[in-house]
Amino acid sequence: MCGITASIALPRRKVDEHTAITHTNGINGANGINGINSTNGINGTNGINGINGTNGINGHAVGHTTEVLTTQLQASIDTINHRGPDESGIWISPDASIGLGHCRLAINDLSPSGTQPLTSDYGQNESTTEVLTTQLQASIDTINHRGPDESGIWISPDASIGLGHCRLAINDLSPSGTQPLTSDDGQIHAVVNGEIYDHDRLRDVCTTEHGYKFNGESDSELVVALYKIHGAPAFFEHLRGEFAFVLHDNREASKRVIAGRDRFGIKPLVWTVVGGRLLMAAEAKAFRPMGWEPEWDVGAIVDSGWMMDERTLFKGVRKLLPGHWMEVSEEQGIKTRKYWDAEYEDKTRVETRTIDEMVLGVRERLVESIRLRLRADVPVGVYLSGGIDSSAVAGIVTQLAKEKHVKIGNQAASTRVACFSVRFPAESGYDESSVAERTAEWLGVEVIKKDVDEASLARDFADTAYHCEHHHFDLNCVAKFALSTLPRDHGVKVVLTGEGADEHFSGYPYFTPDFLREPELFAARQRLRAA
Repeated sequence: MCGITASIALPRRKVDEHTAITHTNGINGANGINGINSTNGINGTNGINGINGTNGINGHAVGHTTEVLTTQLQASIDTINHRGPDESGIWISPDASIGLGHCRLAINDLSPSGTQPLTSDYGQNESTTEVLTTQLQASIDTINHRGPDESGIWISPDASIGLGHCRLAINDLSPSGTQPLTSDDGQIHAVVNGEIYDHDRLRDVCTTEHGYKFNGESDSELVVALYKIHGAPAFFEHLRGEFAFVLHDNREASKRVIAGRDRFGIKPLVWTVVGGRLLMAAEAKAFRPMGWEPEWDVGAIVDSGWMMDERTLFKGVRKLLPGHWMEVSEEQGIKTRKYWDAEYEDKTRVETRTIDEMVLGVRERLVESIRLRLRADVPVGVYLSGGIDSSAVAGIVTQLAKEKHVKIGNQAASTRVACFSVRFPAESGYDESSVAERTAEWLGVEVIKKDVDEASLARDFADTAYHCEHHHFDLNCVAKFALSTLPRDHGVKVVLTGEGADEHFSGYPYFTPDFLREPELFAARQRLRAA
């Protein structure tokens, strides 16, 4: 688990419908200036103050010079001086693409500190490297719990793009695994959270068949390499793993920003727009140092949209959905697209495989999946609850180590597998630790338990909500939060779990009625009865 943040200056020419949604305050300013938030005199709505803005992009060429634009704005303000006779002011962006003018009727704060145009506490030029560096470092520090090993920042020469990363080192613990990453030609930069599986084979393909020169041994570097080789969205076909990333392509023929999220959304990536900049991060709290203030999205809370669609609990903050990617370019603005979705066999097709063949197919895929996830330069453990899913994972890890001599992370195959489990009070009716103990004894693995009771659930509740950034219908996530402290305390950075098994194999009781209610099956039953 790592943390990533990004601050991206949005193109002024193109704004996607998503961007319009995320702007909540004063979006349409005078004369096409976006992102002005004011209650006084916008478009003459309250008649107290006068505000006038000029967008140099759509103006005459002469308006791009600071001197001419200053003259134009002052004359414009003088024309409506009756709206604010007390004082006037002008602000021009460094490249003269934006100009703001204001004439003031002083009502609150009669001192010079109330003079407009207003400037945020980021400074006169929010795009300066110094300010952006400070913002990104504060943003990364906010989510440092995701990657406490080291952090890094990259900012484009014009400060239009900033990438930040805090690292939990799993593969390639050397400085060559430090992020942000840079391509072998120096034109592509990226921050990656997660892990790319089967990276040894993919690295060999990139090197021998395409001549790519890697900087180090980090699996994350494959995101940059595969993008350079295949482009987007084609490179997603080669990415297998759990990941979220932001990538900047500075090549003239394909200049853009790409963001992507893995197929099941294991790694988080949220985004919002603040002050004309697209902000992206692993957690919404990372936006606060960059000017974002949280506000509840009541609609998303009431209709469960925070869980079912791209919305979150926070107004204006959206998830990049699983299996989706985002492209930001001067030509198209912000665009999100789907690159993958689950595919299912036609239900009317007669199944020809035997039960044994299907069981063997599942086993082969599960064993291969676990084998790939054991590749790490740090110790790997297992969450063991005693259920079928986690017991199967622990059993396969043990078998791979004993029979195939597969290393358990950076530990020898002969190392005893470390398993971690929660122990609830016996009277709670939820304790499965005895089952986990029997499983561990039979497999010959070590099991380390974390005692969780009502008092510890209450103590950990707030911290769990802080890290998850959403509520839950039960306290399972709080217990999982408590369990996560065990591997850390025992020097284990990676754990394998049985998460997702119930979804794949209909383990929850409500799946059965859903299955039986499917209209296709109902129609099939009707046809059989008619026959």
